[in-house]
Order: sequence, then C-alpha cells, then structure tokens
Amino acid sequence: MTGELLQVWPRTWNEIWLRLAKSKTAPADLFVVLVTDLAIVPKQPIPPPAPPADAFNAVGEIVDAEAIEARDDYTPTCGRFNGFAVYREHISPKELYTKLALL
Repeated sequence: MTGELLQVWPRTWNEIWLRLAKSKTAPADLFVVLVTDLAIVPKQPIPPPAPPADAFNAVGEIVDAEAIEARDDYTPTCGRFNGFAVYREHISPKELYTKLALL
C-alpha cells in the first residue's frame, strides 16, 4: 500500500472535500476542524530566566554572552508563536464557509 494515496491525492479536493463541504449535513467549520485535528499546536515559549546583575554593564546593557544568546533565541521564537496565534484567529468557520460558497 506504500505510495498508493499519492496517486489519487490530487483528485481528492474535487472528488471528496468539495462535495463534502457542499453537503447539507457538513458542518460550517469542516475545514477548521480538519486543520485543527491535523495541525500540531505549538506551545508558548518559556522566557529565559532573568540575567544576573553582573550580566549588565554600567549603562544597563546586557553584556553576558549566555544572556544575550538566550534573549536572541527567545525573541524570534516568541514572534513565531504570536504569529501562529494571529493566523489561528483568522481561520474562522464563517470566513472559510464564505470562501467555499464562492467556489
């Protein structure tokens, strides 16, 4: 059975999913449910611990290499997580149902 699904996958949108979405019994949030069930929900990143007092110079800038690395790793990770939250807000059943109605 290895690879058999790959041969028919391109036809599944029209032959299965669109027909299912247009069915009177299909829920309005059909595709949201599918995406939610298939997608791995990311966990909110844990902020790095506060740097020790000696990690700062006289003007208050972080100079400790480990503290700088922790901050530099955390900042983009946090941004990606927040981007996911914004993306998830825009996938609403109403929006998807409206788009399907136009097909």
